[in-house]
Amino acid sequence: MTTVIIPTRHRPGMLIRCLDSLFAAAQVPDATMVMVDDDPDTVSALPEYKSVNIVASDENIGFFQSLNRAFKIAQLPEGEPFCYFGKDVLFHEHWLEEAEHCFSLQFQDGLGLLTFKDDIQDGGNASHGMTTRRWLKVVYGEPFFPRGYFHHFCDTELTLRSKDLGRFWYCPSSYVPHHHEPTGRTDKSPDDEGLKNQRHLEWNSGGLQEAKHRLGA
Repeated sequence: MTTVIIPTRHRPGMLIRCLDSLFAAAQVPDATMVMVDDDPDTVSALPEYKSVNIVASDENIGFFQSLNRAFKIAQLPEGEPFCYFGKDVLFHEHWLEEAEHCFSLQFQDGLGLLTFKDDIQDGGNASHGMTTRRWLKVVYGEPFFPRGYFHHFCDTELTLRSKDLGRFWYCPSSYVPHHHEPTGRTDKSPDDEGLKNQRHLEWNSGGLQEAKHRLGA
């Protein structure tokens, strides 16, 4: 079982292209959730997708809290793989089979973070990734992304922590190109960056050892 979660706000055309490519692939996810933040126009613009659960919110809670909300709504089991993506990706034909194969080989216990060939990061940072809530529990102490992050740097934090724990894997055979486009906002959130820096100090001051203990390393 693999669940794909796509938080989104505005630009429904980009989301539709993303979803069309997802369902044109050779294998489709077992479940797909689109989390729409404070954007009724996107909800009304979407065509009917038989296997997509569209969840609309009347507030803009940001990318990572939308993922947490999806976990709760779907009651996603801690050991079940999920993938997180922005709407600005396109899925190639065999991306999911390749990702599931790599993940099962590298993380038989479901504990780790996998990222895809995306033509931007290509293994440097898991801007989009496959993991489990069980891995989030090892990294963070609970099976959720940390509160406080709105849109930026939480993916960087998860990547760096997974690398520190020796549980990060780049799967170049799973191709999900990231067609990043300017949004008009500042590219990075100062609040998110400040939180990342603070949490990095805490990680180096004991958090890493606690995570290693949870991992059994």
